[in-house]
Amino acid sequence: DSASVPWRTFEYAAGTQSISFAAAGGARITLPSAARAEWWHNQLLQNVQLDEPSGAYELCVRASATGAGSQVQISVDADAPTFAVAGGGARLQYSLAGGGAVMDACFYFALGAAAGGAPFSGRIVLDLGKVTGELSICQISLRAACDELDPPSPPPAPPPSPPPTVVCTALSGDPWAQGQNIACCGQLRSCLGDWGGDGRWHYLCLAACSDGAVDISPSPALPPTPSSLPPPPVPPPTPAPPHLPPALKSPPPVLSPSPPPTVVCTALSGDPWAQGQNIACCGQLRSCLGDWGG
Repeated sequence: DSASVPWRTFEYAAGTQSISFAAAGGARITLPSAARAEWWHNQLLQNVQLDEPSGAYELCVRASATGAGSQVQISVDADAPTFAVAGGGARLQYSLAGGGAVMDACFYFALGAAAGGAPFSGRIVLDLGKVTGELSICQISLRAACDELDPPSPPPAPPPSPPPTVVCTALSGDPWAQGQNIACCGQLRSCLGDWGGDGRWHYLCLAACSDGAVDISPSPALPPTPSSLPPPPVPPPTPAPPHLPPALKSPPPVLSPSPPPTVVCTALSGDPWAQGQNIACCGQLRSCLGDWGG
């Protein structure tokens, strides 16, 4: 317990610092306007004893300074004759913003088990040789640390980005490569051909279909030339009305048949060009060109 242990000061050159303690806590130290040659040329010190000879500790200081560029060095060490830093690390140096801005800093250290379980005896050290102007110390605390010495866990890696959604097939791509028809991009044509020369016909998206390839792109593309498709079937002629004897009464007028229902897709084994324009095959049916009648 260091609460009842008085603080003391050290100055390398006499008369270079003055200190006043506030009744409510804290201290105000007046120092020269220029930094001194060494950190330890001005110090604020307090003897300390840690009854737990092993474990992790933290010394935290909250302070402000009027001088811009002021720096404080804080540590716990073993005092004379070695002045060895507790835990074997380096003393912590931190900068103050100046203008009276309050800033915090903590010095962390870990002690190993002392021979015979003896407590650690040393001192709290605030080196003030690089502070200029007035230094206000709001709070100083020395306490056991929990897991501050452990480095913080890295943030979890972000999940991998999903693959971009393919909205169309680019030049020289197979629009059926993903198991379903992904339309060719822009004005590219979906061309069916033996592209490898091995008898395996498949589709490619091209600017124009070459000779020997079949353009199966949907409207608004133009239909294939008549030379590449069989001619549409010729409807049978309309039969002439029967001749009635003059004496018989004319038969009632024949009503025009209702128009056939609109075909929205071509069923299995149907000709998608039977109506003079391309009616897409239904569902997963494929549009196949061949000499089906031999």
